[in-house]
Amino acid sequence: MQPDLLWRGARLLCWLLDRPVKLAQRAFQDAPLPLAAERLGKIVVQFPNWLGDAVMSLALLHHLRVVCPAASIAVVSRPGWADLWQGLPHVDKVIRFDRFDEQLTLADIRQFIAALREFAADAAFILPGGIEFALFYAWAGVRVRIGYSFDHRHLLLTHPLRVPPQFRRRHLSESYLDLGRVLGPAAAGRPQLGMPRANGRSGGAMSAPFPQSAGFLRVLLHPWSTYGPAKRWPATRFAELGTRIAERYRAEIVLVGTAEARTVAMEINRLMNHRARDLTGRTSIVELCQLIRESALVISNDSGPAHLADALGVPLVVLFGSSSPVWTAPRGERSEVVYRSLKCSPCFKRQCPFGTSACFEAITTDEVFARVERLLAGGDFSQRVLA
Repeated sequence: MQPDLLWRGARLLCWLLDRPVKLAQRAFQDAPLPLAAERLGKIVVQFPNWLGDAVMSLALLHHLRVVCPAASIAVVSRPGWADLWQGLPHVDKVIRFDRFDEQLTLADIRQFIAALREFAADAAFILPGGIEFALFYAWAGVRVRIGYSFDHRHLLLTHPLRVPPQFRRRHLSESYLDLGRVLGPAAAGRPQLGMPRANGRSGGAMSAPFPQSAGFLRVLLHPWSTYGPAKRWPATRFAELGTRIAERYRAEIVLVGTAEARTVAMEINRLMNHRARDLTGRTSIVELCQLIRESALVISNDSGPAHLADALGVPLVVLFGSSSPVWTAPRGERSEVVYRSLKCSPCFKRQCPFGTSACFEAITTDEVFARVERLLAGGDFSQRVLA
């Protein structure tokens, strides 16, 4: 039996029962019944599927620690970035599980359910929207299951929140915080991330895996987005921008991203007047954080590394195409957003439906470079330039 068949069957059953149950209840509650925070000794948070979304959920973790100071809090994370959460003051345990692993088997799911049962959480905050995540926690016997009622999973949640009609017109971190507000009021705040160490602790520095060139300011370019081409500013413009920054600031330009980004990185290097250092596919998540922390500036498409830079407090320029800054913009004081709102935007598509990528074509190199100048003019980066 394939794992997908499991939640397809659950989705069908919930869909068939959803309407009769709602009619029996007479009204679908806009907010869940309140819970007593002091009664929750163990809490598990199922992190979102995307790195950037996971970083934006850190404000929820902070809130849970404030309202449940004595609780043991576990997070469930995709393995690729699980090391980020080790040692965070809000996290006591990290459980690794990847629902999207192409090799996922029922045995893997049973092992995950066993890990949940071993932790024995009193409540689960389920941030991803798929029905399978609610099914996992119901299967594991977690008594309180809190999440949005996406994907016909209302019946699998004890505290379902209605998905607002304009869900994407409010910052995602606020939507995550709304789940935590069932335990008490929460103030908005930007995500903050301590520097993870290779040994799983957080807060201190580690030896640089990629030494910085002496006398140069380091500027990171992240020209990739796993989501799709509609979230990628053209490589030609990244190359133009990299050349201008290198010449104006005597900067070391470093290209980062997953192994999938190597082709784009090669194209950027082919077009640049000054060869950039290509580290695409060569960094662990902890090493990427170290590179970001050592940099004077990060320029990125709307993606996970952009949110890492924001959470680490590094100056940042984020380029938005098909996505919306209203929903997922960085919230730091030293973050700049470049976005063109057209009649068709935001479309949230992986590829431009018209084949033009007009929202990105409208963002010029001059405009982005002006943001770079503004950020670099206001900072003291002497500690980030090696003598």
